[in-house]
Amino acid sequence: MSENNDERLSFLKQVNGCITSPKSTFKSILAQPSLRKTALLLSIIAIIAVIASYNYRGKLPLPDISEIINRRQQLQQLPRGPLAPDINIPNPEQFQQRLMIVSSILMIIGVFTSWLISSSLLHVFSRVQGGKSSLRNMLILGGFASTPFLIQHTLRLMDSLTINPEQILQLMVKSQIFENQFLNSVLNSALNKFSIFWLWSLSLQVIALQENYKISRTRSIITVIITFIIMVLISTFLPF
Repeated sequence: MSENNDERLSFLKQVNGCITSPKSTFKSILAQPSLRKTALLLSIIAIIAVIASYNYRGKLPLPDISEIINRRQQLQQLPRGPLAPDINIPNPEQFQQRLMIVSSILMIIGVFTSWLISSSLLHVFSRVQGGKSSLRNMLILGGFASTPFLIQHTLRLMDSLTINPEQILQLMVKSQIFENQFLNSVLNSALNKFSIFWLWSLSLQVIALQENYKISRTRSIITVIITFIIMVLISTFLPF
């Protein structure tokens, strides 16, 4: 029991250390690397992000599915064989509920996929520059470099409880600047990643590269910026 308590205390100290003293904290993490702790931190971030997103989507107006209903009603009127499956027509509440569940699943996948891709890119670019550490260590430090998102999504969760539907709709309208959908996707992806929390996380990644691969600050900054640009482009084509 005491070992579990010590492990929890160690985990909380590491999370707090990433905020207060990241350099010394990353050194202590590398001394006893644990992918389990990294997965736990990312899981907490993902759960909070999902709850906040679920609250936001729950306040949006019900989607207009009249076209889908009309199409299915037309299909029901067509001659059907004895083995043809029944055609269920969801009501707007069911339809929105399903969308929210799918969105939540995609968000969880997105948190872990972004972590895996970005950490892998940072590892490859750092090894090219002469870094000698392992991908496992980079995955661990890359996960703990996501600590600022724990604060960001906690604030989003609090906001999702107080914001009204009109404000959400206004934000959605403002995000559609270009007529071209692809340009909107790229812009929104960049804006979503250009926040104080993303800048904070990127600065932690720079420190992580310095500690993990022993490369210079300048090279670390360049590596992080290149990886960031690639991640913006990748997230444009992914559904999360």
